[in-house]
Amino acid sequence: MPPARGPNVSERASIVGRPTKDAPRTAQTAGCKPSPYVKMNDNPSIILLGPGAMGCLHAALLAEAGRRVTLLDHRPERAAQIASAGLRLTFPDSKERTVAVPSTAEPASLPPADLLLVFTKAYDTAAALAWAGAVVGDETTVLTLQNGLGNWEVIRKFLTEKAGKPPLGRADATTLPRAAGESAESEGRV
Repeated sequence: MPPARGPNVSERASIVGRPTKDAPRTAQTAGCKPSPYVKMNDNPSIILLGPGAMGCLHAALLAEAGRRVTLLDHRPERAAQIASAGLRLTFPDSKERTVAVPSTAEPASLPPADLLLVFTKAYDTAAALAWAGAVVGDETTVLTLQNGLGNWEVIRKFLTEKAGKPPLGRADATTLPRAAGESAESEGRV
């Protein structure tokens, strides 16, 4: 029998504070303690860098949840198309919906974000941060949601050079070791 893996997807969505029609949930109302390292208001400005599949999915879901989100795209034509037509979400049950998401190819047109989510390919991280540097202010939290190696080091170097001091730190997730006799399918992740 596989080990317990924590809450299912719908439970995780409520834990992170996905707003409901009745009332938006915040980290505090979801029972989470505020981080002593990250200070952010209840409705932070969020900029997503990297409008590939994952960047677009997260941008649409955050926008649909009522968050102030903007997609930052290095391709002006695609940014204009997303800004005018929105993003279409398609679900396993074949239901679709279109979500309006602001998008731009001009980082300098945006104020510094409260939160920058980095979704670029790992090998594009340095160039993307150099291009989008205007959206990173003194109080911006940068969160990488990328696969690949070396992302943290590239982001750390960028933030150190921009602010003159290194970021506070990082959190990692890793594969848990299998117990004796368990198959690879039972391997869990944190």
